[in-house]
Amino acid sequence: MYKVLLVNDCKFENFIMRDMLINLGYEVIISNEFNAVRDARELNCNFIIANFIMKEKTGDKILKQIKEMYPETKCVLSSSNDIKLEDFNNSVIDGFIHTPITKEKLEKVMVENEPLLNKYSKHMKPLFCTYCGVKMDDDEKLAKFCKYCGEKYKF
Repeated sequence: MYKVLLVNDCKFENFIMRDMLINLGYEVIISNEFNAVRDARELNCNFIIANFIMKEKTGDKILKQIKEMYPETKCVLSSSNDIKLEDFNNSVIDGFIHTPITKEKLEKVMVENEPLLNKYSKHMKPLFCTYCGVKMDDDEKLAKFCKYCGEKYKF
């Protein structure tokens, strides 16, 4: 199952998009513009969907930060405004969603990016334990349980 991180300052939009993605079979985590980079790092998501215009930051800048750390993560920008790929760095943005969006159109955008994910491991190992927050050592990359708290890693 692919993990999707939704980044939006509008809770209502997040809930609608979350429900559609869950119905399409994705695991969904909701974040905001302030915690998005940290959440992407700690939660090991395959997709990031970020709203373009938020209160403090723009989604393209957040996606750029995430893409620099995890180039295999698929980054999708959403907006109610008309935006084009040519307006942004092609290496950062993998797709666009014009909101409001139907479930069918959302599924199309997601499925178009899934084959690209198959080039990479669907389950990247996190850098930190998702339970206790302790940084993983290189020798722990194959471990299934955290040696500090004993909890099973979520992949």
